[in-house]
Amino acid sequence: MKIKIFALIVLIISISSNSCLAVRKQQVISKPPELLYANGIKQIKEHSKNTKSIEIFKNLMVSYPFSNYSLKGQIVSAYIHYKNREYQDAYTAAQNYINNYPGGQYSLYALYLMALASFHNAIINSTDISMLSKAKLELEYLYNKDQNGIYINDIKQRLKIINQLTANQIIEIGLFYFKKQKYQATINRMQDIVNQYPDSKNVTTALQYIIISYKNLGFNDRAEVYTNILYKRYTKKNNNMQNNNN
Repeated sequence: MKIKIFALIVLIISISSNSCLAVRKQQVISKPPELLYANGIKQIKEHSKNTKSIEIFKNLMVSYPFSNYSLKGQIVSAYIHYKNREYQDAYTAAQNYINNYPGGQYSLYALYLMALASFHNAIINSTDISMLSKAKLELEYLYNKDQNGIYINDIKQRLKIINQLTANQIIEIGLFYFKKQKYQATINRMQDIVNQYPDSKNVTTALQYIIISYKNLGFNDRAEVYTNILYKRYTKKNNNMQNNNN
């Protein structure tokens, strides 16, 4: 008898809980999408971290997944994460937008947020070449997608920074091999800088180590080739400086 009473109480509590959840869900859905979106924007203005607005936009997406307000809410959530320096969350939110609404109105901006998030993650982890490579790929992908050139100048500047940081790491690897007297490995890394990052500040240093490494290996003819390249680069740089001064 006691077991039956206990089971009845559990059933009543379960029904009551489900009813409360249904009421709460109905309260969310009962608000039209424009009001939910407006409430989310209001929370952004009133609270610095905007965690409540993100929750509102999540509810908006669940209740009205195909509403234009839901689309805007999802992309605004990604932006909020970015402004809060929650770069991985920003990346995920922007990626979810693209996955849920391929070709959507804000797809290019979502790609821009993904590229920015990857860029900042790479800056934070600037000794991790894999992070730098990911940021470069994201920026280059956006560059190719941005047919109207909305973000081109920003992309170019960020790519410069990523390329320089990558070149810095590659030259460190090359110097490590040089200290170990692994001259062919040194040459390979330094050639990567010369060929892939010709605008970096490390090219002159890379050429010098290529020349020294070839000489240490006894390939004086190859060393001479790179000596000429270095000389031409040095001459061109001096000529450019003189032209700028005139």
